[in-house]
Amino acid sequence: MSLLLTSCVSGGFHGSSNGDVSGALVEHQIDTQLTPGYLVQDPGLHIGRSKCPSRIDLSPGHRTACVLAVEGQLLRVAVIPTESGKYDIRQLDALLKMADVEKTTAAELFTQTGVELKPRCGAPRVRVLIVGTRFRCAIAGGPAGVASAELRVVDARGRLDIGPLPGIRPHTAPGLQPYLAAHAQGRNSTVPGPVLAPVVRQQALQFVRNDPARLHYFGSVLCPARSDLSGAKHTECRLRVATQSLHLDVMLDDRLGVKINPHEAVIESKRAAENARAIYQGRLSAAGISRSVAVDCGSERILVLKPGEAFRCTIRVSGRTPRPLIATVSDASGELVFNVPDP
Repeated sequence: MSLLLTSCVSGGFHGSSNGDVSGALVEHQIDTQLTPGYLVQDPGLHIGRSKCPSRIDLSPGHRTACVLAVEGQLLRVAVIPTESGKYDIRQLDALLKMADVEKTTAAELFTQTGVELKPRCGAPRVRVLIVGTRFRCAIAGGPAGVASAELRVVDARGRLDIGPLPGIRPHTAPGLQPYLAAHAQGRNSTVPGPVLAPVVRQQALQFVRNDPARLHYFGSVLCPARSDLSGAKHTECRLRVATQSLHLDVMLDDRLGVKINPHEAVIESKRAAENARAIYQGRLSAAGISRSVAVDCGSERILVLKPGEAFRCTIRVSGRTPRPLIATVSDASGELVFNVPDP
């Protein structure tokens, strides 16, 4: 749905002894490390040079925002000190392509309502939006009185929350309806696992509905034999992803049917390698080095990892000895921090 280099770049501490760093250095890192990642995802994007304060404070707890011009809009990029005396460069705002928003929103609305709706989000077709921003997309194909849907930007990765549509009730598996009705009335809602599991799987698959190449990685869902989901109670189900299990926190939701939050991130090693290659290729180009770069993140196509866990990739540059690159999972949404070596 969004354009986000699914990584945050770890920068070296190059500042003075009082804990600051040159803004020009950080600008260089943004332009040579982040920008190539955006262009890998959409080569047609118009991206200008970044702008940072002349000096950036790296005191603990301090955060400085630089800006990057994307399609004539300013995308904020944070410079965040780390405990190791280095700093991370992280996208603060969502960068959304409306074509992707329309496809993903249509898929989610169908999952929620069972009705084929056609969102039309209008211009501009690429938008930089602050987290928490609300915007509306026109809706075609719905019943009378449903002219638009309100979307809210949940995070910088571009996840969106869709507001309720008047006159359209949530579409959930018939077996779950009695438990949802009891939940809405504040009564006991103990749901059998065979009733809960298919609904959880349906919700989980909405995130990849528009990416058929990924659907085959997702298998069955296993939930406890019975789960008391009364009020704000929750349970844990497991979704089979390739040969691994993704643990999901599950609650009943009167609007969505169920609300799920993953405990781990699902990482595609090929996409991680593509992003890492773009970052390192940018570093080489900035250093005036013209060599081909390949990155290999292992034979396991899908990795299910907890925030804080890391995996190893290998950078191969023509005419050089292969070098290691460590990618660390930042959060359960799948954002990665790449510890990229110098050229």
